[in-house]
Amino acid sequence: MSRQGTGSRTGRQIGRRAAVALAISFGAVTAVTSRVALAQKTPRIVSVGSSLTEIFYALGAEGLLVGVDSTSLYPPAARSLPQVGYMRALAAEGVLALKPTLIMATTAAGPATTLDQLRSTGIEVMVLPDRYDYESVVEKIEAVGKVTGKTAEAASLIAEGRREQAQLFGRVPDTAPRET
Repeated sequence: MSRQGTGSRTGRQIGRRAAVALAISFGAVTAVTSRVALAQKTPRIVSVGSSLTEIFYALGAEGLLVGVDSTSLYPPAARSLPQVGYMRALAAEGVLALKPTLIMATTAAGPATTLDQLRSTGIEVMVLPDRYDYESVVEKIEAVGKVTGKTAEAASLIAEGRREQAQLFGRVPDTAPRET
């Protein structure tokens, strides 16, 4: 009788050990699954346009960049990233080799057929304005901030730029056209 009781107790101990091992395994699998899901959600971005690349660095989001175009010379660290070629003469193969999930470019990027090829593969291609005014700069900063999760940093950078712009306008004499 005592053997049976011991066997039953041993069976319970094995059962508890198995339950603990199973719980630990489940936790490990859940942790690995969460890391894989997080890695899949982390964007792999190619920046096409020096202004966009500079914004990534200014916001502290350069870690999301997997490649840049050959005009992205500043900051110097951008030169160490893989190059996808000149922004106006992109080849789809060079971009696709980096396995991006997002391509951010300005309206100066092309050719249009290459951008269409990239879109046809399922990669999101976001084309931002490349006008020569501050509102265009603001639109690019906001877009990069949103995509990278750096919206607070983007808002701060925009506010800083607006303050500096106001100071400059305050120093410049009236530049309205004069009648002749």
